[in-house]
Amino acid sequence: MVSYKVASLVQSLLIIFVGLSVVDFGYSLQLLLEDKDLGINNALFPDDTTEFWNAAVMWAYSFFIVALLQLVKSDAK
Repeated sequence: MVSYKVASLVQSLLIIFVGLSVVDFGYSLQLLLEDKDLGINNALFPDDTTEFWNAAVMWAYSFFIVALLQLVKSDAK
């Protein structure tokens, strides 16, 4: 049961983190200014030119981890 709670906590934190990152991206896109954003993505990805690790890749990995944890949780019940 402890592993179920830990998986739920990790899922919640990843979803909140990705949500804030998406809001940061949308806010900067709405303003059309690179220097007027919340700063979350700039802190994590200061050089967003790399194709191996950027905000979109981080979102994809996070959703993949959340989906895997959901499968683990459904098997643990």
